Amino acid sequence: MTCVHVWGASGYAAAEAIRYLLAHPHVRIGALESRSHAGELVADHFPLLRTTGLRFTEPGSVAVAARAGDVVIAAGAHGEAKAVVPIFLAAGLRVIDLSADYRFDNDAAYGLTEFNRELVTQARLVANPGCYPTAASLALLP
Repeated sequence: MTCVHVWGASGYAAAEAIRYLLAHPHVRIGALESRSHAGELVADHFPLLRTTGLRFTEPGSVAVAARAGDVVIAAGAHGEAKAVVPIFLAAGLRVIDLSADYRFDNDAAYGLTEFNRELVTQARLVANPGCYPTAASLALLP
């Protein structure tokens, strides 16, 4: 079972990630770090997650709770991931960045799995593409 933590867990992209994680049979959700909603129920902010009982955790909770081999989804605002992702990587964590911070970084695998599946599955840092590049790339792949 893989433990997945979400840094910047109170935004829309994080909510969608949490929703998918809850349905995954081999995932356990760890810390759901939120600077603005620490201690509050996730359900109070995302009605689709109302039956989970999950709570947002305080700033710094992902770094404390995560263990080597865990996965962190960095879902904070653009520009903020650059400060925390190196800390997570140094701790032996795998990171999926949902912001734009690592999309053009040569050390990150570009997370369009339809194009780059093997690299993404092996990467320690995955830069998730945005919605427009994903739509355009998927249209061009065939």
